[in-house]
Amino acid sequence: MQSSSPYVPYHGRGRQPMLGREAEFDLARRWRDRGDEKALHRLILAYTPLVGNMARRFRSYGLSEEDLQQEGQLGLLQAARKFDPELGIRFGTYASWWVRAAVQEFVFRNYSLVGAKATTVGKRLFFQCRTVYNRVEALNPTWGRSQIVARVAELLGVTADQVAQMAERLACPTYSLDVPIAVIAGVSDDGETTFGDNLPSPDPLPDEVVEKTLDGGQLSKKLRTAIYDLSDRQQVIIKARWLSDEMATLDELGTQFAVSKERIRQVEKDAFGYLQNRLLGRRSRLPDRRKRCAA
Repeated sequence: MQSSSPYVPYHGRGRQPMLGREAEFDLARRWRDRGDEKALHRLILAYTPLVGNMARRFRSYGLSEEDLQQEGQLGLLQAARKFDPELGIRFGTYASWWVRAAVQEFVFRNYSLVGAKATTVGKRLFFQCRTVYNRVEALNPTWGRSQIVARVAELLGVTADQVAQMAERLACPTYSLDVPIAVIAGVSDDGETTFGDNLPSPDPLPDEVVEKTLDGGQLSKKLRTAIYDLSDRQQVIIKARWLSDEMATLDELGTQFAVSKERIRQVEKDAFGYLQNRLLGRRSRLPDRRKRCAA
């Protein structure tokens, strides 16, 4: 004997009752006309398996199935808000587009850390490139990559460069440096090692730090000794030009010593030459300090 109930049993995943046509339209009208949240809940619950099926179709993009289902539920809720039973279309048919659109939008935005332009052509290429590419490759096993890319571009109505870029993006997804390697590799490992842990540090090695510290200290000592060997005027010029917070100009020093700025430049050049030779271990002659005081 056939049951007269508008609700028909559903024996699929989750074992939720599947709605008949009249029951479905009745719930939709109650939600639309009276804001009956219980009716909305029953309508959403009945079509939750649709969300699960759609989420599983997009698992190959490497995103969490729970996140995909959550986005699909939002699409299902949006479909319930906009559904008009008077059009005579079944809610499942109408909701499929909304659920698919919500899941696809989530996948497109979260597949890679590097964002892509959300254009109609870009989204179509993103979701069709892999399938069409694999199909063309399977049908033409002797073709090279350039031939396959050209054929895929022809079938999808885009340029070969667009297909090549999208194929590379799909083949090499990006991940956060904080994501555990075990999660990306798909292995059951409780380790917390991330990609960032395996990157070489830009800081110098400890022995290099010690070496530079020792060398730097010896160099500073050499420089102080070499500056002390300069004449009084040379010391003033070097310190005022290069060892002070505000560099003195040649004109200012020329006025201070009552000489031209060209003379100050020459004195500075001679002092630099002497310091360079001393730091490099070269022999450098300077007159006796008493004679240099007047230089």
